[in-house]
Amino acid sequence: MWNNTVNISTDVLNNDVIYEEVVSKEVVQKLTVVFVMIFTPLFAFFGSLGNILSLVVLVQNRMRNPTNFLLAALAISDLLFLIHSFIFSFIFIYKSRDPIGGENLRRTTYPYIGAFGSIVTGRITTWLTTLLSFERFIAVRFPMRVRFLCRKQNTCIAIAVVYIVTLVAFVPFPLKYRIQYQPNSSLVILNRTALGYNLKFCAIYGTLLNILFRFLPILLLILLNIAIILAIKKTWNMRRLISKNSNHCTTYEQNRITMMLLTVSMVFLVCILPGALNSLATKVKPGYSIFGKQRNLYLSISCVTYFLETVNSAVNFIIYMAFSKKFYTTYKETFCCRTGSRVHKSSSKEIIRYKCRWQGSQSSSSGTHEGRLSSLLSNRTLIKKEQQQPICLLHNTGDIEICKFSCQKGERKDVNEKTERFS
Repeated sequence: MWNNTVNISTDVLNNDVIYEEVVSKEVVQKLTVVFVMIFTPLFAFFGSLGNILSLVVLVQNRMRNPTNFLLAALAISDLLFLIHSFIFSFIFIYKSRDPIGGENLRRTTYPYIGAFGSIVTGRITTWLTTLLSFERFIAVRFPMRVRFLCRKQNTCIAIAVVYIVTLVAFVPFPLKYRIQYQPNSSLVILNRTALGYNLKFCAIYGTLLNILFRFLPILLLILLNIAIILAIKKTWNMRRLISKNSNHCTTYEQNRITMMLLTVSMVFLVCILPGALNSLATKVKPGYSIFGKQRNLYLSISCVTYFLETVNSAVNFIIYMAFSKKFYTTYKETFCCRTGSRVHKSSSKEIIRYKCRWQGSQSSSSGTHEGRLSSLLSNRTLIKKEQQQPICLLHNTGDIEICKFSCQKGERKDVNEKTERFS
């Protein structure tokens, strides 16, 4: 985390402590250059671009459902975290060029960005990922209740609660520091406030937040993913039997969505769990901290874990493109200007109304004038069947599969003329 790694070369060390050379200082500097100054800004830049593209796709009308609301909120928190990561790397690069100016910039921004912004966005991402797994668990385990429990209104309320509670919970963190400017010195001084000197409160409150916003959601995420996998394994044969008499495309798409969300959760666990274990080790193992005997080892691992958190916030766009056909199609229609394959908002309603009228006329076609007209149109359709070339474009708007057929203007006009003569 930022508050663990920003102090690599700036904190005043205790001269009475004998540091164990498990990892040399040169190794720490090399890891800082590779992971903090090179890899982190690259992933932050391209990940920010991917999250912006994800937001543009997820706010489209056809993509508005509870799951995509959560994905959009997750994209926002990931984008904010990547912005903090980019600023973090920029400060290190600037500090390597101008040590005094870089250190002043670090101390000035640390209470608001390092101690608050990066931590808050990371914890919001943690709880939103847990909510995604919870929503998918309900969809897999209780499919008949998912429409009631996972409504759009409930999802929006849950997202708002996560954002607001996390922001309020971490407000004391920046209040622990104050910035002082010395009149005869060019170096900015970062001191603690009265709240910061209350070590007992900081220790208890910090441990409580660490449990509620890091270890508890990770534990829930692991349990939910195990439950989802077991539920999928248990109901796989039943879903396969049901799919024979139902829409195969819808079942297949739902399975891909489940796999996509499982992949998002697995990537999150792989990238976040090392940082959580590293934080837990500072509480369990004496001397393993920023001021302990194993300072260099702690800083080396912290560089890698912070980079992994950046990776977690940067790769979701790739996962969406790989697993969600609906997301991929909407992305192409939005950014590749393929207007020819786009279905307008009114076209789906017109096709559904036409289908209902045709089915109604078919059910009341026994010996009536309308029945003979329907029979004539049906025969006309069968005669022209070989001459027409249907173009089937599947667009998953909700749970409806729309199949749009193109007919020549001359044939449509011919049918209309014959209909008028018959009537």
